[in-house]
Amino acid sequence: MRFPQGTRSWCHTTQGETNASLTYLAPGAVLYPSATEGLYVFDLESGRTLSVWKPTRPDGDWAKTAARATLARGGSAIYLTDSSGNLRKIEARLEPSN
Repeated sequence: MRFPQGTRSWCHTTQGETNASLTYLAPGAVLYPSATEGLYVFDLESGRTLSVWKPTRPDGDWAKTAARATLARGGSAIYLTDSSGNLRKIEARLEPSN
């Protein structure tokens, strides 16, 4: 594959340094674990933020990760490790938004 010319379609600040990769979530959406703000879901075409999840104190503070989030078969849960040694299972249900 060659890239004779490239242009940026969209860009979103992730609020801090992290080495995590995107995870394909559903047609047209990707999941990104940010350094400080929790999990983001982005629209692939526009870059619009579709959803953000950040744990509350009872769930344990958010810590950055260098790992990609793993999506369970069928998309019912997201598994994620972070730099504080937490392994989380996040119950998820992706619903279309308007």
